[in-house]
Amino acid sequence: MHPSSEDLECYYLDRLSPSQVPEMESHILTCGLCLDRLLSFAQPSDGPRFSAGADVSICVLDRANSPFRGKMLEFSEKELKIRLAESLHPGTWAQAHVESRIIMGMVRYCLPHDREFHVSLEVKSIFQIPAKVKK
Repeated sequence: MHPSSEDLECYYLDRLSPSQVPEMESHILTCGLCLDRLLSFAQPSDGPRFSAGADVSICVLDRANSPFRGKMLEFSEKELKIRLAESLHPGTWAQAHVESRIIMGMVRYCLPHDREFHVSLEVKSIFQIPAKVKK
């Protein structure tokens, strides 16, 4: 059963109940139709620029744990390179929050570097984070 448009919008705006998030993410990972519906809430952005060293929050779409925190190393329209304290497996779908943007992508590689990991995320989509509506 597909989630309602209202539930997808709540997930997109980070207003979905924490107990509902794992089930929603599991469904989105396996249902291209719902992923397309989810992405329809976003307005694509044109050519964002980010500062090296910008804070990055990574949400792995098939995990129900807290986001990973890291720092941006490099950014281009096709690749986001970040430094994380934890490793990510190649092929993992992830959502990165950088400044006022959401970057959807797939992990290309994860290499150990000192006591951290350098991760390359192949950029699939970039969206402006919508302003939260106050109730």
